[in-house]
Amino acid sequence: MKLSFLLPLGTLLICAMSLYIIKTDVDSRHDELVRLKRAVSSEQNEAAILRAEWSFLTRPERLLDLSQNLLSMSPIPQERIVSIDEIPLRITDSGQTASGKKNAGKTITGQMIIENTPSNHMAGAR
Repeated sequence: MKLSFLLPLGTLLICAMSLYIIKTDVDSRHDELVRLKRAVSSEQNEAAILRAEWSFLTRPERLLDLSQNLLSMSPIPQERIVSIDEIPLRITDSGQTASGKKNAGKTITGQMIIENTPSNHMAGAR
């Protein structure tokens, strides 16, 4: 009779211990989940604050004011803006323009045309 009583009691104790271990594991995992949700929420709030700060700091009127006051910069005047046709062509060492046309011994610099004569080459080398 004692043996028939001990077997169910042992099974009951094993089940109770297993249930307690599982419960504590689930509780610790739930606590970890709550902690992670709070951390994610905190990071999302911080990201929203950083986005708002970035929007505030990069306002065009603020950047224009800073560039004028701190960097002594100003907008480019209209007369400094030219069309692409007004820009002179660059001459390579072989005497060709960027478009591949041969230049007859002349170098274009700004609005001046300089002849490539030996006296000009010597003056530039000094």
